[in-house]
Amino acid sequence: MTSLIGALTSATLSSLTDGRAFSKLDRYTDHSGNDWVFVLASIAITQYDTVAIKANGNAAPITEALSKSNHQIGFAQVAFTAGDHGWVMARGNPTIRAAASCAVAVALYITATAGVLDDAVTSQMIQGVVLGSAASAGGVSAVGAVAAYPTVRRAATL
Repeated sequence: MTSLIGALTSATLSSLTDGRAFSKLDRYTDHSGNDWVFVLASIAITQYDTVAIKANGNAAPITEALSKSNHQIGFAQVAFTAGDHGWVMARGNPTIRAAASCAVAVALYITATAGVLDDAVTSQMIQGVVLGSAASAGGVSAVGAVAAYPTVRRAATL
């Protein structure tokens, strides 16, 4: 992957000008080696949500329903309003939203809360991402993680 001039991963864009912006599904590698994908938020995305990236470049917080289709997985490092364009991390060291008391370096699963992952086996597993530290006991928290092009592992709830 190459560096792109003008790739701003810390903000979103509410509109794009033809010929002067990125296209959905463009990829970018930053100076730290994190890989990013340019997406359009089909609905609002909370900062640090785990998102499903559809083949057309639209993204939404991951849910059990979305996990049943073949999507790329990314991590929103900024909040998106529905219709915003921006970058989500596909590989590297993202911060993610994790459920209360989620443990370090264990398998993570989709929860009933869109965009939030947990170590409780209640849904499909997101393979290729682990937490770097435990989540706090007081509800959903933002936690540093390590991600290597995560995917949904179907039938992970055996």
